[in-house]
Amino acid sequence: MTSTARIEDPPRELPGAEPAQRDDPLVLFLCRHPALTPASSMALTLRAVAGLSTAEIATAFLAPEATMAQRISRAKQTIKASGIPFRMPAPQEFEARLSSVLHVLYLVFNCC
Repeated sequence: MTSTARIEDPPRELPGAEPAQRDDPLVLFLCRHPALTPASSMALTLRAVAGLSTAEIATAFLAPEATMAQRISRAKQTIKASGIPFRMPAPQEFEARLSSVLHVLYLVFNCC
C-alpha cells in the first residue's frame, strides 16, 4: 500500500488576519497617485512599499543615484502640494493604473 502526499491549495486568507493587518497587492494601485508621472510613482512605490534603496531604484531605472534621489524627493513634494489624498481608485481607474503596477512588480522581482 502506497501513500500519496497531496499538496493542498494555500488558504486565500491569512488565518485570523484582519484586512488592515495583511499585505494586500491592491496597495500598489493606491500608490499610483494621480498627481505623479508613472515613472515618479513607480520610484516612490519601490521605495515606500518594496523598501528598495535609492541606489537599487536607480539601478532598476538605469539612472544615476542622484537623479533618482531627486525624483523621489520631488514626487513626495508633488503629492503634498497637490492636495489630492491617497485613495483606492474607483473600479474604472484600475485599468489606467495597471501598467505602472505591473512594472513595479516586475522591478521588485527582477531588480538588483
